[in-house]
Amino acid sequence: MATARLTERRVDALKPRKSAYDVRDRDLKGFGIRVLPSGAKRYFIHRQNQGRRVWKIVGQAGAVGVGAGRDRGTAGCHPQRRRRCNTRICPTPWCARRPTPSALSWGAKDGLEETTTDRFQRRKAEDGAGRITLGCAALTSVEEARARCLAIETKARSDRRESGAIPAFGEFVSGPGRVCLDRCKPSTQKSERWALRARLLPAFGSLPLDRITRAGVTRWFDEYSRTAPGGANHVLGLLGRILNHAVACGHIQTNPARGVKLNPRPKLTRFLSHEEIQRLHRALDRFAAMQPSRTQQADIIRLLLLTGCRKSEIVTLGWQDVDGDMLNLADAKSGPRRVFLNAPARAILERQPRSGSAYVFPSPSKPGEPISGDLKLWRSVRGEAEVEDVRLHDLRHTFASHAVLQGIPLPVVSRLLGHKRPSMTLRYANLGDRETEARNASV
Repeated sequence: MATARLTERRVDALKPRKSAYDVRDRDLKGFGIRVLPSGAKRYFIHRQNQGRRVWKIVGQAGAVGVGAGRDRGTAGCHPQRRRRCNTRICPTPWCARRPTPSALSWGAKDGLEETTTDRFQRRKAEDGAGRITLGCAALTSVEEARARCLAIETKARSDRRESGAIPAFGEFVSGPGRVCLDRCKPSTQKSERWALRARLLPAFGSLPLDRITRAGVTRWFDEYSRTAPGGANHVLGLLGRILNHAVACGHIQTNPARGVKLNPRPKLTRFLSHEEIQRLHRALDRFAAMQPSRTQQADIIRLLLLTGCRKSEIVTLGWQDVDGDMLNLADAKSGPRRVFLNAPARAILERQPRSGSAYVFPSPSKPGEPISGDLKLWRSVRGEAEVEDVRLHDLRHTFASHAVLQGIPLPVVSRLLGHKRPSMTLRYANLGDRETEARNASV
């Protein structure tokens, strides 16, 4: 669809074609002109109203000067258009009058007859859109149509606010906005509901959606970022999704959270060298020998290093997920996937006792539940192995980085990690500085 700044000269230059076509205005969003094969040119506005697309014909190019049209647009609707509006279709108060026969015959005479209720209902059933025709536009200039569109939008927002049609943020997320959370996995829903309850509702819960401003979102984000920049980035994404849904429902015109600059996050390039991996295994063996009760946690850490799985995937691993030399993870972060096991990983799983629990690593106190994800052994082990700066998730980085160093193509590494796009694997496939120096010296 063509887009241009509509002026009188440009409108006059538009030529009819074999079929109707639209030209959108660059200055006023949703406003444009439709050129019919007969040569008639109609101004229209296309917008969302309470979750429904609304199409209004607001005038026809031609007979009113820009200055006079602007005055009329500010004052309201042209009387002739007011008489010819069908109140069963158009809900705007200033045109609440049934069309007279003379008015309808006047429109039909020019081939621009009023849209009927039946036609409106049929189109609504076909594509969910409400198309509203206010009448013939033969006496309207570009500036008049633009001013009328702005007046319609302003009045519609005011009417919705006064009638309580625009819900508060808290009301919206407990109603239509719930879909933003319901689409997520159960584990993700749990964290998202916490963020909503602890961070978003205290700040925006009582505000009507159209009273949430860009400045207000920025102030909230800056304050949250002082203590948790990563958490602020995550919750801002949730707020943006909710407000995008509010835009789709027609409650607001734009998303005030869009464009807020995220906090920069450090690039995580840390992974273990071969020497550090050996020290880690020796430390795990030592702690498991000293305290047999920690053997379970030691085996989980080893599996994380050998499979590249996420911690939640191993901690909640069930026996039904183990299928010979592979794991069938039905509830992985990116959806169902398979994890292929090497010989050391299979040996770890084979030595786990079958205690009647459904989980490979059941909780010592509650066998019917998986072990806690808080692996306290890791804090002791990384100190013993002299890798205090390594996080548990960096074992996944290590798996991917060593796979790339061995020449395995990125698409294959992407599948091993369970990524949907190979581009996501690049951040896990960084070569450490020491490996880079070693390779540079051998060139």
